[in-house]
Amino acid sequence: HGESPGRWHGTGLASLDISAGEQVTEEQMKALFGEGRHPDANAIQDRVFDREIARGATTKTARDRAEKATRLGRPY
Repeated sequence: HGESPGRWHGTGLASLDISAGEQVTEEQMKALFGEGRHPDANAIQDRVFDREIARGATTKTARDRAEKATRLGRPY
């Protein structure tokens, strides 16, 4: 509360498809540092889930693959 929004910086941003200088959202910070997931995990997870369901995967399998697609490491 009361802090200025942060900006993304660093050499690893290209691998995350994030541009230097973009504003960091609270949701992105929670995903990356709180959950060990890609900063845009929710959007990626939705796309992967929908793709897997369209390919005929079960809900559980689609959910597991979507989670795996966004996992970068362990929660901090």
